Amino acid sequence: PPPPPGANGTPRGPVKHGIVSDVTAALFSPNGADEPLVEIQFAGTTTPSLKHRRDFLTGSVVDRAVQAACERACRAEQAGTDDPGLTADTLIDAIDEQVRAVVHGLTPVNVTEFVDLPDGVRVTNLRRLPRPTLSAAQLQR
Repeated sequence: PPPPPGANGTPRGPVKHGIVSDVTAALFSPNGADEPLVEIQFAGTTTPSLKHRRDFLTGSVVDRAVQAACERACRAEQAGTDDPGLTADTLIDAIDEQVRAVVHGLTPVNVTEFVDLPDGVRVTNLRRLPRPTLSAAQLQR
């Protein structure tokens, strides 16, 4: 059986480590499934800058994703799921959804508010890249 939850019902021990490890691997692994989401073209350059999911991570994006994943876990438990609780896959999917919502609202004018770009560059074009048919968690498997 899993260890008893810590303060406020949060997982601890191997369960928490496993979730953190899996989410970190999905977001930052060099051989992970983090496909570029957007291509940004700067004035005076011919090579676009590719931005990935990890480039859009902020405290508020992660906070909203954790809240959404926990809400899904609660609804699944209320529906009588056999394996209740927060999973790495649920959290990875929630982070992906939050980041994609940010990407959806990007324009060449506001992109500097959401990702770090080199000083003094002028964005001339922004192109959202096609989304894979599988979710981020499914791509990790």
